[in-house]
Amino acid sequence: MEHIIKSLTPVALLVAGAVVFVLGTAFLIASDATLSPSSLGASSDLAQAGRWLQFLAGACALGAVCAAGWELILCSEWAAGAEIAAVALGILLLTTGLLVSAASNGPTSAAAVTGAVGIGIWALLVLSRAARASLAEQGPAHGARTIVPGNQGGRGRQADLWLAAAIGLFVLAIGYGFTSAAGSRGPGIAAGLL
Repeated sequence: MEHIIKSLTPVALLVAGAVVFVLGTAFLIASDATLSPSSLGASSDLAQAGRWLQFLAGACALGAVCAAGWELILCSEWAAGAEIAAVALGILLLTTGLLVSAASNGPTSAAAVTGAVGIGIWALLVLSRAARASLAEQGPAHGARTIVPGNQGGRGRQADLWLAAAIGLFVLAIGYGFTSAAGSRGPGIAAGLL
């Protein structure tokens, strides 16, 4: 996954996507701020523009991942390319969910579930990274190091960080999927908390 940030083109696309996503979120917040019985049209238009901007941000992120994957394929790094392909599948599902939300003029349960599956794929990738880091930390080179009290040996705790990130992504995926039921009180509160 670190191959995405090692090249200028994917990083530029990611930065552009982040800026556009923040802009789209600002439009959605503005639509909530302008919501009143007299300005329903303006609020709806701002929300629609925000959803399209978020879809554009997802497309930028998909382009960044595909550009990084193409560079790996050209270098014949097949294992890293397969991991990037899984990341691309996750972002494709999330972008598809954003497209469905924008095209249907509002959030739908199909869009939320599709996006949640994409985030779940990322969580599985991060969980596999946690397992690989844990195995590397238990290897013979790790056991041969002298550990000074108060020092964990430098890189000996990466597996825990990757595991925490995987758990966070799983919780995010569940919360993102719950937004389809946010119209009712209980699931709406649960989605907001997650």
